[in-house]
Amino acid sequence: MSVASRPERGFASLACVILAAGVMGAAAGPAGIVGGVLLALAAALPVPYAVAIGHVLLAALSPAVGLGVLVAVEAALLVALVTGGGAGSRSLGDAVTTLLCIGGAVGIVLLALGRGSSLGITALVLATLVALGAYGLHRYELVLFDLVEADG
Repeated sequence: MSVASRPERGFASLACVILAAGVMGAAAGPAGIVGGVLLALAAALPVPYAVAIGHVLLAALSPAVGLGVLVAVEAALLVALVTGGGAGSRSLGDAVTTLLCIGGAVGIVLLALGRGSSLGITALVLATLVALGAYGLHRYELVLFDLVEADG
């Protein structure tokens, strides 16, 4: 990818990644400070990579952070992804659809955990959601690129 075709990174996405790094560093002790510094350094990368690194760091620190910190860092990373993570311009509908899909997946996982399900069952529910979503996107692309014939 040449520099000329790189998508523009907005101030909001950069600020959200830095905010997530600050929250992570402030709330998780010495390991959180190291994670926050690594995430702040990852802010120099394109937004999807910085968000992926943030999730890996958050998973590594998950025993040391509380639910409030987890939600704050996830919210900051989600806003960073929605505001500056895509290729080209995004519409408001794309952002709303992204937020609704992620919110729905989180809601279903919280519902599964809240009913006393084990972590394995919850992971299975989440994997099923991802598989159904991937299949839906696959079918949508087939129709979008006119790769299927209409039954008539």
